[in-house]
Amino acid sequence: MSSDIKIPKISQKHLLGIKYLSVEDINKVLELGNFFKLKNKEKNKNYPILTGRTVINLFFEPSTRTLISFEIAAKRLGADVVNMNIQGSSLRKGVTLFDTAQYFEPSDLNKYKVETFNDLNKGIKDSDIVMMLRIQNERILDTELPSTKDYFLKYGLTSERLKNAKEDVLVMHPGPINRDVEIESSLADDVNKSVINEQVENGVAIRMACLAILLK
Repeated sequence: MSSDIKIPKISQKHLLGIKYLSVEDINKVLELGNFFKLKNKEKNKNYPILTGRTVINLFFEPSTRTLISFEIAAKRLGADVVNMNIQGSSLRKGVTLFDTAQYFEPSDLNKYKVETFNDLNKGIKDSDIVMMLRIQNERILDTELPSTKDYFLKYGLTSERLKNAKEDVLVMHPGPINRDVEIESSLADDVNKSVINEQVENGVAIRMACLAILLK
């Protein structure tokens, strides 16, 4: 049974990223997230410290996992939740993968020591962690790849390709998974390599921590 915890304060009023967060800020979020992770294992998962507050989720792209995670997090904290999805708009698809890449200037990539690869095998070589992201079908149509099958053949993570990484490499994915599109189905379920389920579980707890810190 988890006990009560004091909701900490961080140096920032808004949370648009981690760029302006201090190490102390991040540790506070993680510590509170761990508290909520334990709370979420109890029969009564509610911790109603945001009763009377309203959380509005605004998504510019179709979302299942992320929207549900934020909704669950807010409701377990006692907030009223309004979900707004932008439908029938040119913004619905978001920018293409090519356009997204244009946002990163070479100086930014160098600043964060980001190295880019066109070959997945080279990109994951000697990696400790490989995290795949869910590809949206409309974005495949925006590229020269004609199908999800072709995407998997070129970019999908398989057990064979994972041999390029370190032997004790861990596989992550925020979910939901497009099986055999961005990641091989059997690899996603491999308990010796995949920490996807734990990652998703932690996501709700961290969202609860962020909402609690920002709104309490």
